Amino acid sequence: MLALNDNEITERIQSGDQLVWTQIQEEHGGIIYRVSLSVSRNPEVAHDVTQDVLADLWKNPERFDPTRGSLRSYLITKTRSRTLDVLRSETARSRRERNEGRAAIIDSVDIADAVADSDTAERLREVLASLPEGERDAIQLAYFGGRSYREVATELDIPEGTAKSRIRSGLSRLRAALSEAGVVPA
Repeated sequence: MLALNDNEITERIQSGDQLVWTQIQEEHGGIIYRVSLSVSRNPEVAHDVTQDVLADLWKNPERFDPTRGSLRSYLITKTRSRTLDVLRSETARSRRERNEGRAAIIDSVDIADAVADSDTAERLREVLASLPEGERDAIQLAYFGGRSYREVATELDIPEGTAKSRIRSGLSRLRAALSEAGVVPA
């Protein structure tokens, strides 16, 4: 291990010195992970944040100013901030998904009311069975299985955006087919 002060470390990072980079990872990677884990309580988030903080230091070493504090303090501050950003983003995403789910339920109230009698329910089953498999599976998991977009994506092993697209597309086809059959208004 090299015994370098923070100014020397910064200069060597800026010059692309791999040896000092390895040293930083070994000396500070553990504390970055532990700080992120203590804030997030999520090992995946902590791992991702550790990688992000270290990568950011490597790509932007000029952001660290040794005259304002130690490298360790800088990395801990960056870690807390980045972890909180990730948690806020995750909370906002979850809130959006819940709101989208509520909106979809409100939009489908007409369908739910129309399914009240068995003839309509049978027609719904027929139309649902006629949808492409990917759309049908996504709708069944989301609306009949009560799963979120993310859970649908995980269960079907597809990207989250694909799950959302399949659900939207399938609901659109479902509404059109039921409208054609006179089950719901157009």
